[in-house]
Amino acid sequence: MLLEASDLRLSLPDFNQRAVSGRRARIEILKSVSLQLSPGEAVGLVGESGSGKSSLGRTLVRLHEPTAAASCSTVSISAIWTRAACARCGRAFR
Repeated sequence: MLLEASDLRLSLPDFNQRAVSGRRARIEILKSVSLQLSPGEAVGLVGESGSGKSSLGRTLVRLHEPTAAASCSTVSISAIWTRAACARCGRAFR
C-alpha cells in the first residue's frame, strides 16, 4: 500500500472567534476520512470550495498532524516530489 488512512480526523483553531482564556475554539475540518492508494493507482478529490480537499492533502503529507486516526501511513513526500522533479513541471503549478 502506497498510502493508507483510516478514520482520519483533523481539527484546527477557529480564528474567526475570540480566544476564551487563551485558547481558541477548534473546528473539525475532517471527520472519519478513510483512503487507500496502491502503487500505480490515481485518485482525484472533488468537492465544493471549503470542503477540506486541501486540508486532507496537507494532512496526508503531514503538513498538519491529524487530530486522531485509527491508522495513517504515508510515503515520504521527498520520495514523490524532489526539487528537480518540480522544476521539470515548469509553469504547470505556478
